[in-house]
Amino acid sequence: MKRTVALLFLLMMLFAASTLAAEAFTPPELPELTPTYGLSQFYGDLERQWGHVKQWTLEQKAWLSGELDALLAKENARREAMGADLTTRFAYPLGIYRHGLPDETVIDQASAFAMACNQFIAQGAVLSPDTTADIDFYYLVDDPEHPVWYHAVSINGTAYRTYMDARTGKFASASVFEVIDKASAQLPADVPLHLYNTVALYRPAVEQWEVQFHHVVPAHPQYVVTLSDATLEVLNVQ
Repeated sequence: MKRTVALLFLLMMLFAASTLAAEAFTPPELPELTPTYGLSQFYGDLERQWGHVKQWTLEQKAWLSGELDALLAKENARREAMGADLTTRFAYPLGIYRHGLPDETVIDQASAFAMACNQFIAQGAVLSPDTTADIDFYYLVDDPEHPVWYHAVSINGTAYRTYMDARTGKFASASVFEVIDKASAQLPADVPLHLYNTVALYRPAVEQWEVQFHHVVPAHPQYVVTLSDATLEVLNVQ
């Protein structure tokens, strides 16, 4: 068993090292949005150029995240000019959280990746070189003072997620799926959850989760549920 884990650890490190060795990133020019070319089309063009978002470098992810507010303003103006009565929050992977770049004060990307893989193994995942190549990795800065390394993978139909304090290496105790289920149960029974975007933010500084429910129609209410990471106790609903 120890030999297997050591071998997997080596494979993880090699994979992470190859990711870090990517070519220097040159930001592309932002497009002009038109009645026939919107934000979703631009995102599609980026994926055709760079591959699926799981293949993007941290630099590429951080760049688009940093441009999203301006792009969303243009997208909403475009939709308003077309007579659309909805706004958009950009529900693609990079629109869920704010992404940034790690500095020398946090755990580096290769080490964080290896730690996440060991955590997946602890959760029961069976990793191989093929499955490690499918692991999504993100550096989240929704709280810039307390950044989070987030990794995700699906193996044989089972989804695994890890959220880790980027400074201390401490993983969230609760499963994000349990967190979202518990938070969803706190909302009024008539809330159409299928029409909401759900964002689960891990707050390592206070060891809590903040689950946000956003509706694309401005007239609908938004909800925020705060839970304890250790116990899943509901701390606040607003």
